[in-house]
Amino acid sequence: DSPYDVLGVSPSASIPDIKRAYRKLALKYHPDVNKDAGAQQDFMRIKHAYNALIAAGSRSQPADRSSGQEEDDFYGFGDFFRDLQQEVGKKKSLWEELAEIGEELVEFLEKELDIS
Repeated sequence: DSPYDVLGVSPSASIPDIKRAYRKLALKYHPDVNKDAGAQQDFMRIKHAYNALIAAGSRSQPADRSSGQEEDDFYGFGDFFRDLQQEVGKKKSLWEELAEIGEELVEFLEKELDIS
């Protein structure tokens, strides 16, 4: 799979779209959160895909090293735990939870099983 496929984004995705997709997947598959047997391997694939796309994106744009832009592109443990804390802090209704699960199921069926 290409890094775009791993993150579920198109090759024309913007850096913010790539970051958003990565954060969503990182929260779902991080081994501290997901105890499934293959979660750590999935998380590492996601992390490598993200790093490859961010590196490719930063090479295609002139880097502004004086603004610390490079540091902003790295999504580290502090970022992960901040996002996790924000997710845990959000109270969702049962309907919101079901809607989110339904969206993920539809995406899975469309992508993995080629059902539309």
